[in-house]
Amino acid sequence: MKYSYSHVILYCKSWYEKTNTIDDLKIILGVRNGVKPKHIDLNIIWNALFSIIWDYYVKGEKYKMIEIFSDFFRWKKEMIVTIEEMIQIMVNKISIIQIKDDDKILIDLDRPDYTILSKHEMVTQEFEDRIFGVKNDNATNNKLD
Repeated sequence: MKYSYSHVILYCKSWYEKTNTIDDLKIILGVRNGVKPKHIDLNIIWNALFSIIWDYYVKGEKYKMIEIFSDFFRWKKEMIVTIEEMIQIMVNKISIIQIKDDDKILIDLDRPDYTILSKHEMVTQEFEDRIFGVKNDNATNNKLD
């Protein structure tokens, strides 16, 4: 079964062109939830990112959650943090989560869907095929080969 936040992870890992993190995540989560982006608020974004962090970065090691935010406070002068800043911290942490180890799939992701957001200019078809397998246009789903 594909991970329900596939496109959020792909966005964080720069498979999609980034314009405005909050707006981009509203679009992705709007598609995922079947609603218009204007109905996606910061709490929905926070919850999605937190779920990914918890499932694939923390993996039950609660100290890693503290590590995520303590890194931020090392360079921040005030102890006041906005939710937008916290969202960016989580996007940065998700960007380093490993999704594949050689041929072993660690997180079963959907292929990128460039109808949601534009493809990042650095993503080549060859690279996409290496990660997700060669795309079979006759297939009815996006399973990894």
